[in-house]
Amino acid sequence: MVAYASVMGMRSGRFARVAGLVGAAALLGPGVARAEDSAEIPPTDPDVVARSRWPRRWRPSLGLEVHRGAGTALGLAGFALDMTPMPWFSITAGVGTSARGPQAAAMYRVRIDLAPATIGVGAGLSAGNFQSNDDDCVGPCGAVLKLPAITRTWSTAVFANLELDIEGRSDGGFLWRTYVGRGQVLNTGASTCSFTTADGLRPSACEGNAGVFYAGAALGHTIAFL
Repeated sequence: MVAYASVMGMRSGRFARVAGLVGAAALLGPGVARAEDSAEIPPTDPDVVARSRWPRRWRPSLGLEVHRGAGTALGLAGFALDMTPMPWFSITAGVGTSARGPQAAAMYRVRIDLAPATIGVGAGLSAGNFQSNDDDCVGPCGAVLKLPAITRTWSTAVFANLELDIEGRSDGGFLWRTYVGRGQVLNTGASTCSFTTADGLRPSACEGNAGVFYAGAALGHTIAFL
């Protein structure tokens, strides 16, 4: 009887261990299955799928840029914030300074490709103090040949800017851009005009269109937000 009880006790212990393992597997099984299922199911949202195919360097981001140039929308030097909501499109706003005072600008840019370096076009508005000098003399010449000598000054000139750029970005967020463009004064009637003419009459060049060609470069860094 003692031997029989010992055998039954051993069987009961083994049964209890087996039952415990089965129960644990039953509890963990659904969670493991759900984790495996979620890992294996690819995203089906078209927007999510499309964004996953964007090159890392051109994914939506915020960036800070330092600008240097001559006659640019930000003057001689400035800072700008760049927001890239989509790989092909960016919006930039910044402040800078020219030889005559502070400048401010806002631009949007469109890229034609998503290569590491690509060509793009930009357009926008800027404002700042501006002076335009005009005479009929090209190169060294006497005072008489410079007539009429015309200087137009705006305390705040508003420009419409159009530019062509070459831009590049790295997967780590470094960005660079070189650009050339033209800024056309919109508020032409807001200028004051000083002039010297042979006949003393106000020249027609005191009115009408005014603008400036410019060139510049930017360096910066972006932080992806998607």
